[in-house]
Amino acid sequence: MKKFIVFFLIFLIIINASIQANTNNDVQNQKIIYVDDDGGADYTLIQDAINNATNGDTIFVFSGIYFEHIIVNKSITLIGEDKNNTIIDGQHIGKVVTITANSVTIKGFKLKNCGENLSFRKNNTDTVIEIRSKNNNILNNIITWDKFAGLYYNPLGININLYSDNNNITNNEILQCINVIRLESSNNKICDNLIEMNGGDGIMLFTYSPNLPFCSKNNISNNIFYSINCKDFGLAIWCYHVKDNIISNNTISDVYGGIHIDSSSNNYVFKNNVSNCLYWGISVCNSNNNYILNNEISLNRHAGIYVGWGSYKNLIKNNNITKNRIGITLTNNKLNKFYQNNFIDNKRQVKFALRSILNHWKGNYWDNQIIHGFPKILFGILGRFIPWVNFDWRPAKQPYNI
Repeated sequence: MKKFIVFFLIFLIIINASIQANTNNDVQNQKIIYVDDDGGADYTLIQDAINNATNGDTIFVFSGIYFEHIIVNKSITLIGEDKNNTIIDGQHIGKVVTITANSVTIKGFKLKNCGENLSFRKNNTDTVIEIRSKNNNILNNIITWDKFAGLYYNPLGININLYSDNNNITNNEILQCINVIRLESSNNKICDNLIEMNGGDGIMLFTYSPNLPFCSKNNISNNIFYSINCKDFGLAIWCYHVKDNIISNNTISDVYGGIHIDSSSNNYVFKNNVSNCLYWGISVCNSNNNYILNNEISLNRHAGIYVGWGSYKNLIKNNNITKNRIGITLTNNKLNKFYQNNFIDNKRQVKFALRSILNHWKGNYWDNQIIHGFPKILFGILGRFIPWVNFDWRPAKQPYNI
């Protein structure tokens, strides 16, 4: 037994030494390749540098304008000297950057001007960055699209395809793109980005077919969304047929709709600040077992929260719902829980219609409660014409510190 242990320990030492030697060789073999459109570097074109790189290399690109459509098919790091002046311009043709290798990092660029093809179903949508692989990092870039006479649709900023998991999209400015990010895969992080909406959708989480794996376990956090030009269409965050995603600490203002959950389950929406939406701040339709928690929802022109058709067993808890036209609107749903929310300065606190029955209201604070200690009566209609009421049996006497 002792001999076995000794031989096993020697085996581990040999294996470890071999791994360390291979790692050191890999580090020594990695190189930095320089690109300068003015000459004087290793290459004048980024694609030539990629073609002559090996996995693990770094390509450093000096400031300049590079009229290219690049395909990154090796696990490399691509760094721009200055994101305002190191520009890859697709000239409104096709995709600007396509990533097919795993473990690619792209940072410090202005990436702009893909084409206009919007054929999602044929999977040939033009986009500024197309990701078809895993474990990539898109960091500290400007992603944009110049609009000029003769072109009418800005397509996608970033397209993260099916089976493209574990990507990290962080600290980017995504500007002038009508459709900003489309996400079909799982375990991705989209965090700390500035997203300028221009009439379309911001971040779309999407499962195209029930026969495909869900778009799930993504983290959408600490992004800032706002609109320019067109505010009468588009959702900041749109979830369709997805599950188990986290949407947190985002700031959304002056857009058509804030966060929309459709045909989805087990998503967590918490600590977001959603204000000044033309329609709803947060909406849930045909969706079950989602959690809407600790959000600031204010000044939305239609309703702070909408719970729509076929939505069951969702939890809406500990939200500040203030200064909206309607605090919460419900249509044809049941068994949802509304617990310990603050309803303050809304023109109307709650509106419900059709078969919105068997919902649970408990411990909410209502600033228009006349007599504290009594149940809060919520007036609505059953069907289209029959007056109906719901009750919050134990309303709070003081607003919660949320």
